[in-house]
Amino acid sequence: MKKAWVVLSLVGLWLWLAPVEAQTKRKVVFGVPVTPPNVVHIPPYVANDMGFFAENNIEVEFVTFEGGTQTLRGSVRRRA
Repeated sequence: MKKAWVVLSLVGLWLWLAPVEAQTKRKVVFGVPVTPPNVVHIPPYVANDMGFFAENNIEVEFVTFEGGTQTLRGSVRRRA
């Protein structure tokens, strides 16, 4: 029983210390309904510039549309 505990502890420690780069990268696409963005649409841009997405291993793409209806249609079609 003690040996199993030690093995599980070592595996847990190894997984916890695994580098973020080794983990799979997720991709997120933000559909922004105006060009240039209004104040309410700024937070994702600020988070990207401050490195929040890179720290959490997320690849971000910003797609601008000319209006809210096009943004909705683009997100429903999953078109980037």
